[in-house]
Amino acid sequence: METLSGQKKAFWYNNVMGQTAQKNNFYLILSDLGLLIFAGLIFYYWNDNPELAFGQIQFILFILLITLFTRSVSTRYGIGMYGRGLFLGTGITLLIGAGYRALGFDPGGSFFASSLFFPTLEEILKLFPVLLSAYLLYRKNPDQQWNISDWVMLGMMSGTAFGMSEDYYREGYLGEHFGPHFGNVYLFPDATGFSYGNGNEAMGYIGHGAATAFITLAIGLGFYCSKKFNKKPLCWQIPLLAFIWVTFEHMANNAGDESDLMLKIFGLLGGGHLTPWLFLILLLGGVGIDAKNFIHAYKTLPKFKKIALFGVEKTKNFVIKKTWPPLSFMKGCFRALRFLNRAAWHYFFKT
Repeated sequence: METLSGQKKAFWYNNVMGQTAQKNNFYLILSDLGLLIFAGLIFYYWNDNPELAFGQIQFILFILLITLFTRSVSTRYGIGMYGRGLFLGTGITLLIGAGYRALGFDPGGSFFASSLFFPTLEEILKLFPVLLSAYLLYRKNPDQQWNISDWVMLGMMSGTAFGMSEDYYREGYLGEHFGPHFGNVYLFPDATGFSYGNGNEAMGYIGHGAATAFITLAIGLGFYCSKKFNKKPLCWQIPLLAFIWVTFEHMANNAGDESDLMLKIFGLLGGGHLTPWLFLILLLGGVGIDAKNFIHAYKTLPKFKKIALFGVEKTKNFVIKKTWPPLSFMKGCFRALRFLNRAAWHYFFKT
């Protein structure tokens, strides 16, 4: 692998390692507002339908925890993305649906609307807040880009905001659960479907939050593969394939047995059962890639290693003294870790 020249390394130190957190009042307000709405929805679901509330919390915690040490963005930023998903993704969908009804059409009254148009529209609009935020971030500072763990967490937040809004009209899970699970606890609680009386396993959709996270995970992997294999088209080919995959499953799930051809193709593609497992494998691979980039930067860059070891030594002192570190110290460690993860991702693209 090519190493950085002295001039480039100095630029990297000044612009990546030396940067400090920039707090934007609008972003903070949106984050806190999203948190309040999220807490309100959870409280409502917990009283009205605890099964749905537990499923949403479980999936959110699963993604937050598995990406905890490899992300370069905070959970608070993720809550802000939840707010954007609620206001932009869900809001625009509701406006289009209202306009559709104003023209005298029923969104669920035709095969085209319920099984083709609105599933595609929903997948696009759930993705829109994430892509918009990524574009604004890139325009402001091209050196601050999300890594794979960031993409999957933020996609999950935006998609879950839409899913929880849709849950308002549901009284419980529809159909049978499928996908990776431990006993009765499923890693993808919204992955449910029906057998349609054909004697086969239930066929269904992975759920709104997981579907958007699957696409954004593919975006992160696309950027990585395009750099790793020096093939720029991969940065859009991999996400496009993921988008087509989950959108078709969404359409086929909505269509049910209204289209024999779509149902047959859906069955040949695994009936939705393959997607949760594929998601899990790619997620573990993506987190592993971020961890590998961190290790590479740690071994290559002295200042990176110095910052990382400083946090480790401080943590050891608390362990030796058998005292719980103060909250401010723990927040500082995670803040430093996020900066290091961002620096490692940046370094991967500059070498």
